[in-house]
Amino acid sequence: MRQFFVRLKSETLASVSRSREEQQSEERAIWKFTWEPPLAAALVLYDWLRKEDGIRVHDGLGLDLLVRAGDDEEAFSTARNLAEGVINLISYSTATACKEAALISRYEIPARIGDTRFTHQLQSPTQLFGDTRPIDREVFARVFSCYDAADMGTKSRLSRAMQWLRKGSMEQNAVDQFMSYWVGLEAVSSLVLEALSIPPTELFPTCSKCKEQITECPECGNTLGRPNEMQGVAELFALNIEGGREAYKRIRSNRGRLFHGGKELTPEFLEAIKGDVPVLRQALSTAIGVCLGLERAEFAKIAAIEPRRAVRPLSFRIKGLLKDFLAPSLDNPGRQPMLENEPSLKYSLTPSGELNIAFEQTVTMRNGSFQPQESEIWGDKHSRAIQ
Repeated sequence: MRQFFVRLKSETLASVSRSREEQQSEERAIWKFTWEPPLAAALVLYDWLRKEDGIRVHDGLGLDLLVRAGDDEEAFSTARNLAEGVINLISYSTATACKEAALISRYEIPARIGDTRFTHQLQSPTQLFGDTRPIDREVFARVFSCYDAADMGTKSRLSRAMQWLRKGSMEQNAVDQFMSYWVGLEAVSSLVLEALSIPPTELFPTCSKCKEQITECPECGNTLGRPNEMQGVAELFALNIEGGREAYKRIRSNRGRLFHGGKELTPEFLEAIKGDVPVLRQALSTAIGVCLGLERAEFAKIAAIEPRRAVRPLSFRIKGLLKDFLAPSLDNPGRQPMLENEPSLKYSLTPSGELNIAFEQTVTMRNGSFQPQESEIWGDKHSRAIQ
């Protein structure tokens, strides 16, 4: 296993420094965390400060890590997981919002003085990058008409479900997407029952032996109350989702494990959650369409659309070599190599109306000699950025 340095930043008002005076001090306040083998990792936490007219301004938290990994992508993944755990605790204990840890730079630590690969990443300041998606006016008019014709109670439930669909579409983490889409299904479950015309009497539990429905306690006669409305969602899966009821049972089981936290969230389980996300999204979109009263072909077409999100910014990476480099101690963040004068974004339109995004690579390196070799501009499949 090789050793890597990874620098991350979280935008937050939480601060390591105890006062503004301490922030202005030349001696940087740091906190250090270590993990025993097999992780064998270390993290240094400090205030991320920028100078404005000679004053150090708090701009979030910096997190520098040493991790062991097979390559730089694995190093980033390991570092980010450790950093997010620390940030979660900071956010909870301070009741302060903390954005996710964003990659600033990384490099492989050389065993001795020599050249090493260095990557610097700039996140674009705007969150509206990616190909636009024109609104289909006919589809929108049909959806609007159905919604407008609904009563206030139905509109309220549909609005909540659509808000959860929006939230899930904006989330970047599969667990957050899963939870958003599931809660959306719960919000609209009673409407699904009505839309599918499922009699309430069919929704009570049955005896596992004789299959007789159980609607009241056999001892005291007390009613079991409201039947399980999620049975309508199960029927929705059976009628419209690949995998049918088996897919519903699998996702419901994973939901219980995720929401109630009774078992360890292993990498294998998280991969299963990631695989469930598109199915859940399709199910929630389908449920909304069914409750709106759309025709099957109409809601199926909408549910099949590949999601597009604009909240994932494009990333700009500059890669090159640190020449004759010897890594400094993790305890001294100010000695780490850092690119200054970050690239500036440039926009232009082609004659055909396509938007081009480029950046000017005029940068300087602090604490090292840097030889740029290549640059990238990229995003994810949902922002449709050029890879």
